[in-house]
Order: sequence, then structure tokens, then C-alpha cells
Amino acid sequence: MNIDAIQEDAFRISKNRTAVKRKGKWGMVDFHLNIYAPFEYDGIYRMTEGLASAKKGDKWGFLDASGKEVIPLRYTHVYPFHDGTSIVEQDDKYGIIDRNGNELWPCIYKYIGRLKTGQLSVRQSVLYGLYTHDRQEICPFMYESIFQLSEDRYLVEHNGYHGLIDLTGKLVVPAVYEDVAVFSDDTYGIYKVCRKGLWGAIDSNGRELISCQYEKIFDAFDAIKEMLQNQRKTQTP
Repeated sequence: MNIDAIQEDAFRISKNRTAVKRKGKWGMVDFHLNIYAPFEYDGIYRMTEGLASAKKGDKWGFLDASGKEVIPLRYTHVYPFHDGTSIVEQDDKYGIIDRNGNELWPCIYKYIGRLKTGQLSVRQSVLYGLYTHDRQEICPFMYESIFQLSEDRYLVEHNGYHGLIDLTGKLVVPAVYEDVAVFSDDTYGIYKVCRKGLWGAIDSNGRELISCQYEKIFDAFDAIKEMLQNQRKTQTP
């Protein structure tokens, strides 16, 4: 049988499984059109770690490769599995489940975001904290926002001002800047910072390289690179 003859839409969700839409509903088939999940879903999405998110109406859960609903469709939204866990949302509250549907984090948080380091940015009420997957505190709920700015630094906001913390939650750059950002060329680990509307630059530990005196930081970047290159030359034996 030719799948094109029966489908309204189709896309591959794993190496051996395809999501197919027929008569307005989605199911799961293999290359031989053997049906693994019936055509009764409003959406079936890409598999990650062997599980595909699926929804009926406004409820989400997960299917395995056999089409079994291994995690019941009861969540407002679910996110792809990563390292054996999925962030889930239920009635505007976030939690985390494992592959068996066990709630590792109950759905009581305003927000949970997975950072590139694998750590979690978690919002409880108004403020954010930094945690591990097993709920070990890295830094308490004390910041208005936490955002991964580079490989080893997080941008934090406190009382409307920005600073940097490291992966252990230690504050390495006090929250005294209106803005902190990375240069497009991040070779030297330099951050551009804004104070009183003017831009300067610091290193990853907050050492001032260029005072905040420029309307546009691009005016200073070449000077910073030249300074660092000269420092390296003088330090070379």
C-alpha cells in the first residue's frame, strides 16, 4: 500500500516510526504501514529518548515506539525528554517527570527551564533560583531572572540590575549594571556592560577592562582586543 494514498500529512518522528494524519487525526505507523498508535490524536511529535509527545484536545502525554501511552495524557504541555526527564506543565504550573511518569518535581512552580549546563532555572512565586535535577540547591530563590550567558556564567537580575554568577551559584560580578551581554566574538571571554546608558567591558570575574564611557561598545572592542593581545605578549617567556 502506498502511504501517499491514505495520508493527509506525514513526517518521520524516529528512525522506524512515522506520524501520519488521516481524516483529521494522527496515528503512528512503520514503513510497512503497520499501525502502532490509532488515528485518534490531535498531534504526535518527534521522539526523544524513545518517547513521542502526543495530545488529545488540550491534554499532553507520551507514547513509546509500540504506541502505548506510557505517560497518560493529562498535562497542559510537555517538553522533550532529556537525560531521562521531561519538564511538564499542568494548569500554568511546572514540574518534572521521569520516563515512568513519576513526578520528580511536583507541578507547583511558576517556571522550570533547562539550561545548557544541565542545571535548572526555577521560579517559585516571583523569584528564580538555580537547582540540579535532583533538587539540590545551587543558589536560593533570590533573582528576578537567571539566564545562561556563556559556557560558565549566568546572567542574573537583582532589584532591576544585572550581574553574573558562576556554575556554583557564586556571585562573581555584582548586580550593578543596567545590562550585561557577550560580544559576537567571545574568544577572549569579555562581557560588555552598560551603566548610566554608557558601555564598557569586564572580564568573567568582573575586572574592569574598559570603563563605561562609550555610547556604542563596538567603539571599544578593538581597543580591548589590542590590550589583551599586548598583555599576552608581555606574559610570554
